[in-house]
Amino acid sequence: MELITELPARLRVETAVALGFFDGVHLGHRAVLAAAQEQGLSPIAFTFSTALRAPGGKAGGRIYTDKQRVQLLGECGVQTVVMPDFSEIADMAPEAFADFLCSGLRARLVACGEDYRFSAGARADALQLRRLCEERGCRVKIVLPVLAEGDRVSSTCIRQLLREGKIERANRLLGAPYRIEERVEHGRRLGRTLGFPTLNQPLPEEGALPLYGVYASRAWIEGRWQEGITNIGVRPTVSRSFSPRAETFLIGYSGDLYGKAVQVQLLGFLRPERRFDDIEALRAQILADCRAREDWQPAGW
Repeated sequence: MELITELPARLRVETAVALGFFDGVHLGHRAVLAAAQEQGLSPIAFTFSTALRAPGGKAGGRIYTDKQRVQLLGECGVQTVVMPDFSEIADMAPEAFADFLCSGLRARLVACGEDYRFSAGARADALQLRRLCEERGCRVKIVLPVLAEGDRVSSTCIRQLLREGKIERANRLLGAPYRIEERVEHGRRLGRTLGFPTLNQPLPEEGALPLYGVYASRAWIEGRWQEGITNIGVRPTVSRSFSPRAETFLIGYSGDLYGKAVQVQLLGFLRPERRFDDIEALRAQILADCRAREDWQPAGW
């Protein structure tokens, strides 16, 4: 898969372009991506990078990093991701944006959600995009919102579910388990002393983090899934740090993963994070968490 981060982006093949921020690449986004699949056209996702700022100034942070979004888009069948910095497209006039899609990206089909906005001040909408693109010989599909479990699927809804620890429902709306994919760092090795060596991974404080607590999880290691438990939080029993981390104990695994980027998926919420009076109490709770993980039944992933 090709990633283009700078404009102009002039492609040699005719394309079908899916438009959106794609934070989370959830079921609603996947509907837009599916609409931009047509035989004979190369599937492209056009989005933008905003570092760690929330799109549109929304509170709660981003669900996934740019790197994760690109990976997920590729898993959905996208062949090229065009992801310039937002500043490069923020002030485009509606007509200039349509020219860019139809000439620069050689779009013959464009797909977007019905709430898609573009141009300076987000003053142009999906209907205006359709008119401008059709004038330039490009069809536009406007995708209606996706409903799941009675609610409209949206990044805002998923962020709220993550904050509440409702990870199983968040995963259903995402269309795949919520994932962490950071390099494993050296910690204080306390887990090894306790008999529970963990994968320590930093988390972006500006991101849409799940509720602090312990989760049933799994990690993709050496070509297969390893079951585990993951603590999301600040380790109140053993640390005074305020930087959130993911600490994952893989049940029955003892390999060296330091420095490697490991994908950890959160599957189910087991308990909130809490502070224990001493290390022995923490050890006993980890044993209980492992037993809870063994009893936990996956929800179809």
